[in-house]
Amino acid sequence: MLIINQFINGKKPFIDKNVTIDEALSTIKHGDSNLQTILDIRKLGKSSPVYQNIKTNKLPTFRFNFKFSGKASNGTIDMPTGLIYIDVDDSTNIDLTNPYIYACWKSLSETGLGILVKVDGLSLTNFKDTYQAVGGLLGVQTDLGACKATQQNILSYDTNLYQNKDSFTFQAISKKVSFTPIQEEEKRERLITVDDTFLPSDKIRFNNIDDYFKGTDGDYIVF
Repeated sequence: MLIINQFINGKKPFIDKNVTIDEALSTIKHGDSNLQTILDIRKLGKSSPVYQNIKTNKLPTFRFNFKFSGKASNGTIDMPTGLIYIDVDDSTNIDLTNPYIYACWKSLSETGLGILVKVDGLSLTNFKDTYQAVGGLLGVQTDLGACKATQQNILSYDTNLYQNKDSFTFQAISKKVSFTPIQEEEKRERLITVDDTFLPSDKIRFNNIDDYFKGTDGDYIVF
């Protein structure tokens, strides 16, 4: 059973309680005691100072990427939850037939999306690369500002929340492969052209015959 940490609001890093992922998604889909507050501030719009104040200070949040010890920080990561949270701003277009989508819902402002994907092997070290890879896999423009192991998601409300418990599991990026092109001068030092093989050179040997006759003054015949 997947367990995640819930927090009192966006300003409080200390864990309020632990909930199952099904409980968290059910709250988003069906609402709780915060439902009326959410409906009221949506009428104001996210540019309203009142909206921003309530969003930050009044509504609970979830952290889906990792479980923490005591409070949320990179240094207090306890273990991965088995999920990665992808934040999409200013777009609600998503292909829900993508087999990697575990859950998807509209954000608090209803102008973006929250997406969950099951991930195996997620760590603080590979989080950024995995986040970007999953975003590409989903075909969405991710919010790079939310590309943090400690990223939290403010409670939203979406009766059309999508969930697929049989979704595919993404394997976290194990290492980043880099490629450094060989400079032209280095190529010339490392490579032998066809013509070079026919030129006298004390750096290139094609056999070790001469070693057998070291110290011999006269001519010899090689069979």
